[in-house]
Amino acid sequence: LIIILTIMFVCSLPFVRRRGHFEIFYFTHLLYHAYFVLLLVHAPEFWKWLLIPGSIYVAELIYRTIHTTVGSGHSEIVEGNVLPSK
Repeated sequence: LIIILTIMFVCSLPFVRRRGHFEIFYFTHLLYHAYFVLLLVHAPEFWKWLLIPGSIYVAELIYRTIHTTVGSGHSEIVEGNVLPSK
């Protein structure tokens, strides 16, 4: 559990995200699935604390999936402007 949290923390620091390695940030943060599985194995009574927030997360995930597959969740880019920046 500590190793997973350490990996997620290090990969969320600005030097990783701002140097064009956003994929590393994103994919290491998907380790939260493994974190919660290991947490349930480590502390079997944790399911009581995960039940309400986990069900809200699953409901939002189902809603988001249905909303994007029906078609009203898709975005269409009509126009874009390139702005000078670093």
